[in-house]
Amino acid sequence: MRSWTTIIAAPATIAMAIVLALGALPSRTAASDPHAAPVAAGGEHAAGPATAAGHDNAAADDGGLHGEAAGLMTDHAATEETYEPGNGDAWTRWLQALEHSVAGTTAGHAEGGLLYPLDAAPHSETPAKPYRHLAIAKAVTQLEAAPGAKKDPHDDHGSAHGAGSSGSPLLALANARNYLNLSEYDQALAWYGRAAAQDAEGHFRRETGRESLAAAICARDTAAAGLAIASTMSAPDLDGREGEFVLAMRWLLSRQDGATLGWFVDRTAAPELAADVRVTFWRAYALSWLERRGECLVEIRRLLDMGGRERVLGPRERGWVLTAYADLMLLEGARDEAELRYRRLADSGVPALREWGRLQSAGLAFVANRYGEAAAGYREICQAEAKGAWAEHACAMADIAAQLERLLSEGERYGAAAHYGH
Repeated sequence: MRSWTTIIAAPATIAMAIVLALGALPSRTAASDPHAAPVAAGGEHAAGPATAAGHDNAAADDGGLHGEAAGLMTDHAATEETYEPGNGDAWTRWLQALEHSVAGTTAGHAEGGLLYPLDAAPHSETPAKPYRHLAIAKAVTQLEAAPGAKKDPHDDHGSAHGAGSSGSPLLALANARNYLNLSEYDQALAWYGRAAAQDAEGHFRRETGRESLAAAICARDTAAAGLAIASTMSAPDLDGREGEFVLAMRWLLSRQDGATLGWFVDRTAAPELAADVRVTFWRAYALSWLERRGECLVEIRRLLDMGGRERVLGPRERGWVLTAYADLMLLEGARDEAELRYRRLADSGVPALREWGRLQSAGLAFVANRYGEAAAGYREICQAEAKGAWAEHACAMADIAAQLERLLSEGERYGAAAHYGH
């Protein structure tokens, strides 16, 4: 969570140091997954992805969202929204659409996001299919028991690895997926490599590109992941590689590899990728993490103007766009517009957005020397039934603001207000 410290000079001997936290913008020191199990409204950040996939970083290896926007209690599948003239600007329409989605969410239904890095659904509406894995296990057993089967599919000497697999990229891809389903990531990587080598015409480049990178991340094989990243970045044809680029940016965020991420972000400006909503979102998020705020703001505005296509994004991602835009307005010096956005968020029906809007509105009131208003705003967060990540900070700031309001009101007889007009 990024913090910006502002020193407020008060009259006489009063000098207070306050913090106006701009938390929707990602930190360069931490990241958490946007598709992890949602936290309670206003609660602490999600601990990480609920997946068996391996991670190269022990603490956080998913390159996801960071900030109070990660606390959205919503369903990933947004209800249909309509965008009519007179419904406000693009930012307001996004907020209204997200609120409508939250209102239509079935109570107690978990967020239906996709788990990193395999984009697997965290829950299924259909009954379990145990025979599927049995069939996969049988296919792998037959493959390994076939006459002339090799231990290493990279070894091209001798007979083919299993009957009917020689020279067929489709069968090699099927073998790779079977091993991936059984969490045999090293074998899956080997077969993805074979599928790519045999696919001279590139019919399966989309599948092998993204899935082999996911398998490398699952295997915690940074060398293999790095090779996959390099292959993605140098690909002459980017058509259909959107998912591959999204996964690559997320992994680089988790690795905190700013140099490579910067090159990758520049590569995503290609026309083949520029119109994709998810690529644009992760490009904006990466630019924010890289502190390239002007470019980030351009990408966020492009997202806001995509007119309903943002429904492919999860609620956490959509919430980040809304809060990041307000924060960037503040950082760009458009304080009045930022304050209007924060006030709208403070009235939102989405708990995490509401808390952030109230916190930032109170902070802006504080720096504007409206201590009574600031104290009331902080107190509201402090006394909320659901204690969020900022509750302790809000309680402390409520007391400070109340004391400053008392000092200011008692000093009126001495003309203290003149010192607050600068």
